[in-house]
Amino acid sequence: EVKDATVISFDSQADDLATYQRLGMILDACPDPRGMRYLDLGCNLGFYDFSLARRGAQVTGLDRDERFIATARRVAEIKDVTAEFIAAPLAPALFAAGGILGDPRPAWDLVTCFSTLQWVIEEHGEDFAVELLQAIRGRSKALLIDIPVNCGKPRLSAAPGQELCRMADLIHSACGYPHCRHVGTVAPYKVDRRHVFYCCTED
Repeated sequence: EVKDATVISFDSQADDLATYQRLGMILDACPDPRGMRYLDLGCNLGFYDFSLARRGAQVTGLDRDERFIATARRVAEIKDVTAEFIAAPLAPALFAAGGILGDPRPAWDLVTCFSTLQWVIEEHGEDFAVELLQAIRGRSKALLIDIPVNCGKPRLSAAPGQELCRMADLIHSACGYPHCRHVGTVAPYKVDRRHVFYCCTED
């Protein structure tokens, strides 16, 4: 007899290959995550968070969907993984002094923002997203990010063939990291192609 059993099911169209490609990009950016402070924005159920926590990183995942956060917390408890999960909409104020992700916390060694910023842009506009990226820059040493351009909904728009330039222009104008480079492409929903950028304070 099983008591207090909970069955949780979430459907996802995300492609496993793209997920592991992104994890590979994270590990390329931090080959030895032990002790690293890692922040995952739009963490969903926390795949990267658990992977990094198992490798010794100090992990925080944030998502606006409370169901995902509740499930991630429960999995962390069951698997005895030390990781922090926060349910909150993504906004610049989170990184301000006294904000959930701001001072007095130390700066983040790595922030990831995958398949997330386009939703912020759709809801609040591009100026708000630029302000958010600037807030992230002020509280982090490195950022891995992708944003769909000319694919999916929501997305950024660009002239055909100018997707990479559109993404690069936004990154360079908004983030303010001294070093930014294109590290690859992923297709998380199989039919789209997203450019991934790695931005950091030290090359």
